[in-house]
Amino acid sequence: MSSLSLQLLGSPRLERGSVPLMVGRRKAVVLLAYLALTGESHRREALAASLWPDYGETEAHAYLRQAIWALKRALGGCCSWNLRENVERNLSGGKGKNR
Repeated sequence: MSSLSLQLLGSPRLERGSVPLMVGRRKAVVLLAYLALTGESHRREALAASLWPDYGETEAHAYLRQAIWALKRALGGCCSWNLRENVERNLSGGKGKNR
């Protein structure tokens, strides 16, 4: 499997090998960048409130689910996601751990 590259300087770009991946949602790229930079597990409530502060809890959670779906679709099998209470990604393709 070719390597995954996330470039954040200038316009964000996500590539597998040298092929651009189209995520389709700006906040999904923001979510991926945040998870990649922190390297930690984050509670869904905290992510939803941080990324969509102007929306109610129900709407923010719906937007978070859509962002995660967009990332899973764009990234395919190159990442694993732990999505129970927390959101965690593992870019090496291994299993995420529940915290």
